[in-house]
Amino acid sequence: MIDCPHVVGECSDCNTAARSMLRDEAETYNDILQINFTDTYRNLTLKTLTSFKWVHTKCAHVQFYLKIDDDVYLNLHKILWLLNANRDKLKNALAGERSKTVWVVRDKQSPYYVSRDNMPGFLHPQFCYGTTYLASNTAIETLLRIAGSTPLLPLEDVSMGILAKKSGLVQMLDIPDWRTRDVHICPIEYTVFELNCTEIERIWTQCNHR
Repeated sequence: MIDCPHVVGECSDCNTAARSMLRDEAETYNDILQINFTDTYRNLTLKTLTSFKWVHTKCAHVQFYLKIDDDVYLNLHKILWLLNANRDKLKNALAGERSKTVWVVRDKQSPYYVSRDNMPGFLHPQFCYGTTYLASNTAIETLLRIAGSTPLLPLEDVSMGILAKKSGLVQMLDIPDWRTRDVHICPIEYTVFELNCTEIERIWTQCNHR
């Protein structure tokens, strides 16, 4: 069974039409999880941890959670193959495209800015890029248990890497061909990211009507 809740926060500058569309979506499909804080980039860590808590408490029977941004095409068939073929390997892990060398950004104008107080070192710990990654329910439970006592960053994916490293239990698995920006062919990768709605629809049609 697959459920696809859309996690959103409060929108301080949304017009009446946007709020009405959100309400209609929720009433029609019952697929909106709205969280009581402003939905901004710097709140993504809070947004992800809150969604983790919801999954862990409301969907305890679910073995895996796929966190995915709304500008990503998902090759669902390949994701399901991955889960079926590697269930034991993934049972206490975050899996996706694992970072290699990512420098801490000190430019205060950048959305990726981190102060020296929050991250004294020059390099971030390894993490799975936040466009899309898999998390087992076991890993989610571990991350939630230590999140309350761990200083975290506004950078959501880096924060999950910090928690995983601190736990000493949650693995960060690198999946080959996990993501691409190539929109011109039906992907062999699991995901295509940074897309608009038209591109997502076109890729879906191309990949499902061959």
